[in-house]
Amino acid sequence: AHAHQAARPVDHRPALGAPRPRRSPKRNRSPDYYPNVGKVIETLRADYPDILVRPPDMSIYTPDVVFRDWVTFDIRGRDAYASFFWALRLHTRIFFNLAHSRVEITSLYHDDAAGLVYLRWRMTAKPRLLTRLTCGPPTQDFIYDGMSLYRIDDNGLVYEHDWDNSAHHRGRAVRPMFERIMGTVPAASACHTSARR
Repeated sequence: AHAHQAARPVDHRPALGAPRPRRSPKRNRSPDYYPNVGKVIETLRADYPDILVRPPDMSIYTPDVVFRDWVTFDIRGRDAYASFFWALRLHTRIFFNLAHSRVEITSLYHDDAAGLVYLRWRMTAKPRLLTRLTCGPPTQDFIYDGMSLYRIDDNGLVYEHDWDNSAHHRGRAVRPMFERIMGTVPAASACHTSARR
């Protein structure tokens, strides 16, 4: 039997958007900071519309990047982060009609003083027949709004992606799908934190 990693203890994190103290002041930023931040913003704008069908560009993230949704899980490391998006694409193909599913950016804001990028997005997905029969009315699309917050280090790279304020407007299968995806991420790199609830 495989050993299961214990859930992380509850940690009292600052509110979404609060600067992380581990990063140095603005005056210590690398000369590459602003070119790299520009690339981060351009990459996010390019990646989100195709996030369900192709891998995102991992070059804007640090090797130890952390992805968390503040409720259920943490994912640690660039490889595990990439694995999450691989699993997202796989499950999207299984449960939804890709030709009629999309992700769009509804707003994007860069807070230079805090080193943060706020990105609001909407996922609209057309369920396949089996998903319709088991998860909702047969003609209903799934609409899921969320906000991603990206924390930028002194070199202009993303060291943390926080996923918050996520809520579905129609349908019941989107959130369980994300939780199912977490089961495919290597346990050594993903910490389920349901004990925080």
